[in-house]
Amino acid sequence: MRTEPPVGDEMDRLLATMKSNVLDEVGRTRPARRARNDHRIIGAVVAAVLLLGAGSGAAFALGILPAAPKADPEAGVVGSPTAAPPTRTFPVATEPPGPTPRIGLTCDDVIDTAALGAFMGDAGVPLEGPESDIGSVSPNTYATAEVGAAEQLGALTCEWVSEGSLDAYPFFGAQYVSLSVLPEGLDYATEYVDHLEELIDPTYGDHVRGPRCVAAGGYCEVYGVIGSTWVDFHARGILAAGMSDEELRVAFRAISDPLAEAVATATSAERWVPGSPSPSASVECADLELTEPIATVIGVPQLEVAERWDGPGPDVFWYAKDEVGAHRCSLFTTPDSRLGAISFLPNGAWAVARYGGDWLAHGGRRIDLPGAADATAISRCDDAADVCRLDLVVGDDWITVTVPPYREGAYADVTPELVDAVRAHAVEIAGIVAERIAALSE
Repeated sequence: MRTEPPVGDEMDRLLATMKSNVLDEVGRTRPARRARNDHRIIGAVVAAVLLLGAGSGAAFALGILPAAPKADPEAGVVGSPTAAPPTRTFPVATEPPGPTPRIGLTCDDVIDTAALGAFMGDAGVPLEGPESDIGSVSPNTYATAEVGAAEQLGALTCEWVSEGSLDAYPFFGAQYVSLSVLPEGLDYATEYVDHLEELIDPTYGDHVRGPRCVAAGGYCEVYGVIGSTWVDFHARGILAAGMSDEELRVAFRAISDPLAEAVATATSAERWVPGSPSPSASVECADLELTEPIATVIGVPQLEVAERWDGPGPDVFWYAKDEVGAHRCSLFTTPDSRLGAISFLPNGAWAVARYGGDWLAHGGRRIDLPGAADATAISRCDDAADVCRLDLVVGDDWITVTVPPYREGAYADVTPELVDAVRAHAVEIAGIVAERIAALSE
């Protein structure tokens, strides 16, 4: 059994794809704000894993499997304990160009935000959303280029967050809800659900884990194949004091039943296909040979640039990343350090066109960057206490360069001087990456 929690980029991933699962929880869900950039306090991670029962991804990573939930004698057809969902008339997003949700539904069509907020409980800060998985306007997030892979495949991705409690997330009371619905990858999802067959619940189908809840952790989930879709739905930070797991589960079904009913009969459009496939789709971090030029520019000869993950995991993120050839190349000097990251999404230029205006409206600014498609990048690097982030388009690819601020104790082998060296040369790093990606088309 693995008894030490992961560190470095491994920890980032465990806290990141939040579009990742907590009972997969520590390992699968993309964290909000500080958790998306900070190395977590190890004691808090272990405590949270033990508290929540360490399910799926966390169990896989730490060697701990949760107990199976008690059978629900009333479990049966979708929506049986609740009234039929209200008729909704929200339009389907059709922003051209680029991919849109292939199931023809919006976040509001499948989740009633007012009902979700009431279920989560009043933590003093309203639950806001839904927003796209990669539509965040804060630089201090994990909405970097590779995370856009699921949306590029046509997944419906939605997040609801209590903004005022993000710094406390996910172990100290913050509220966060994430949903992905993808009309493919069903074998991938089924294999994982069936691997943990003691957690399968027949309520929504033969290959679904949940609806299940852990009241002590304020956590509920539904994960698996419903109809012809792969559903990955998690809510945490639920105010459930005094409730049993079963009581919380019954309350959760007021949210999950309408969701399951909507997606069970959803029809699916074909995948969005870019006009010309990007050559970077078949390239990995090592192929770009970034270590030497970046180490030379920042004056840190021991620097390495390589892909480092604790995965793959069972969530939509991992499947989508591999399907479209997205990558994240980490900057580090030792195994217990993280100085920044370079992410790229082949044919992901649509995302910058779609969300770049919001980034600019919320503090981003254009800077000159030779090699970028329009010779500019959107910079969000002015706040020294926040993540330095550059987003740019090269050819038809979306590139993100991120450098987190120095935080004492976050990584044992990271010093303020190292962080300053990388941050001071973030634009040059982006230029090197732009040059290497552009060269793939020559």
